[in-house]
Amino acid sequence: GNARTGVITQQEAILQVIILLFEAVEAFCLVVWDLECEFLEEGLLWFASKTHPDHRIPRRQLHTEG
Repeated sequence: GNARTGVITQQEAILQVIILLFEAVEAFCLVVWDLECEFLEEGLLWFASKTHPDHRIPRRQLHTEG
């Protein structure tokens, strides 16, 4: 059987925490400085690709152009 079924590994849990932190900082930037903070998302995607190459983080389109 698959021992990972329904179990979040420590690495996955850490990644989830990191994602939440980045989202919180991104929201903070938007509210306080009215900045996009795109570099944060780029950094998160880079970090995730290095540490979790098999883990796909959905790229959100927070702001529509125009």
